[in-house]
Amino acid sequence: MTKQKPEFWESVFSEKQEMWGFEPSISAMLTRDLFVSQSLKNILIPGIGYGRNARIFLEQGMAVTGIEISKRLLPLPKSTLALV
Repeated sequence: MTKQKPEFWESVFSEKQEMWGFEPSISAMLTRDLFVSQSLKNILIPGIGYGRNARIFLEQGMAVTGIEISKRLLPLPKSTLALV
């Protein structure tokens, strides 16, 4: 597996901030369904980006913690999810 450097993600997101749109990924929706069925309440999203996958967990009352390698993106999940 190729190791991605923070500089790579900084340049990618400076050009295309919402490059994947605002709908959650299929894998996030499947994970949400599994977590709901198991009554899980806390989730860690590595590479949270601008937060597009976080909303569906928040809507289920889960506590979401996100980590991100790109400093440019750190404020975006809060604004994308209207958590400011």
